[in-house]
Amino acid sequence: MISKHDLPVRRVSDFTGVPEMLGGRIKTLHPAVHYAIATGEIGFVVVNLIPLRSLATMDIGGVALIRSAMKNVERTAVLVNPGRYQSVIDEFAAKKALSRRTRLELACEASKYICEYDTKIYKILSDMTS
Repeated sequence: MISKHDLPVRRVSDFTGVPEMLGGRIKTLHPAVHYAIATGEIGFVVVNLIPLRSLATMDIGGVALIRSAMKNVERTAVLVNPGRYQSVIDEFAAKKALSRRTRLELACEASKYICEYDTKIYKILSDMTS
């Protein structure tokens, strides 16, 4: 959806010059990506974590991207909720930037998203001890 709104979108493999590995499960754990988030070169991070069914499907790189973007909330916006795409696209289109408040709200949503994901991981691990 985001790429259809004339916003600059770049695939991670194009950015790093490194192809995806393990069927796309490894692509974002690259220093160039996290450096670009930290410096604001990457202004938007859009992540939908791999659905968690077992430890084998646990998303590591996506969580790292979300945390990087949250840490650099003053320069980077993080989107984890497809329901927010349109309002973010509209704000960006109108102002060519996102307000600090919007970036903070998105970071809060991202933090909650990670907490819920980590809770699922905890449950999987706890069930394994039974």
